[in-house]
Amino acid sequence: MHYKTTGDLARDFGVSPSTIRHWTEQFKEFLSPAAGRAAENGFRVFDPVDVAKLWEIKRQRDRRRALGEIRADFRQHAFDSEYWAARVQDLEEENRRLRSELSRVLRRGGLGAQDQGATAAYVSARPRWDQAVSGR
Repeated sequence: MHYKTTGDLARDFGVSPSTIRHWTEQFKEFLSPAAGRAAENGFRVFDPVDVAKLWEIKRQRDRRRALGEIRADFRQHAFDSEYWAARVQDLEEENRRLRSELSRVLRRGGLGAQDQGATAAYVSARPRWDQAVSGR
């Protein structure tokens, strides 16, 4: 099982480490007991299920949802493993679809050369679900 540190998540999600710590505190009732606790090396670590939950918080915050609203949703699904498995599949499929669409547009020449460079830089720098979960 691959664990992520607070810094790893902050980098993968495009947020600050203090944001990850804040979400961990605000949603501790929905995360595993070890989530965000310091490991032997002193780093706070998160398992893949907690990473998925924190990613969902990030996605909802990106949609300007209040933490209270997100918490209410978590109360319904936080411990439903089938729900989280479906969320992981949805996110992975969305990632594949968007990458395929971007490749198709770039192959067609739908963007000018300057736009292609900016788009490629954005794609490589933006937070990615697959990196957050896989540890790449």
